[in-house]
Amino acid sequence: MANSIEVRSPFLDYRFIQFSQKIPSNLKVNFKDSKILMREIIRDLVPKEIISRNKMGFTPPIKKWLYNLLDEKLFQKYVSYLEPFNNELVFFYNKIFYHNEKNKLIEYELIKLIIFAKWFEFWIDKRD
Repeated sequence: MANSIEVRSPFLDYRFIQFSQKIPSNLKVNFKDSKILMREIIRDLVPKEIISRNKMGFTPPIKKWLYNLLDEKLFQKYVSYLEPFNNELVFFYNKIFYHNEKNKLIEYELIKLIIFAKWFEFWIDKRD
């Protein structure tokens, strides 16, 4: 978990930690199962297939969000900020935006463009 964000702040409360230290280990984990007590507590509230399923990752639809955020007009505005610096970057961003290539790199490149554009608007382009 060195490179991810955990959103489990209730589990960081010192009172919860102190309480959990008092729970016997056999109610927490064994060779077959983990989170035994937690699964038992929610057994009547959550469907069995959810309680018994294996861990699953969550991949947010970043590319979809970015394409919804960046309409063509806004995208062209952001790309125009790059023109004084590097025309190859303008070509690159137009290519990935309009050709919608299936590549993980694209999401992060579009995020970099948005961050650059916001920086440019704040520090350089004071017209808006």
